[in-house]
Amino acid sequence: MADIKWTTKEGKKIPISEMTNSHLQNCIKLLTRRMEEIQKANRSTWGFAACLQGEQAGYAMDAEIRNLEEQEENIFNARETLQKELDKRNV
Repeated sequence: MADIKWTTKEGKKIPISEMTNSHLQNCIKLLTRRMEEIQKANRSTWGFAACLQGEQAGYAMDAEIRNLEEQEENIFNARETLQKELDKRNV
């Protein structure tokens, strides 16, 4: 299986197996914050969706909600992958 890579803020791709423990921990914290932001945005979107009228507006809100849910799932999976790497190292 190919080593999973993390993309740094500079755009460099590095295998997670080569990341330091502190880098992994910081990335997990970053992903946790991002997931919380997306969950907050998703709650706000649901509240706003209740106020909308019209079929097209409903479609647009449905698409936005699906997008936020997909982002949340991707972040969750990435965070779990990083955590598994830390667990493998007994950190």
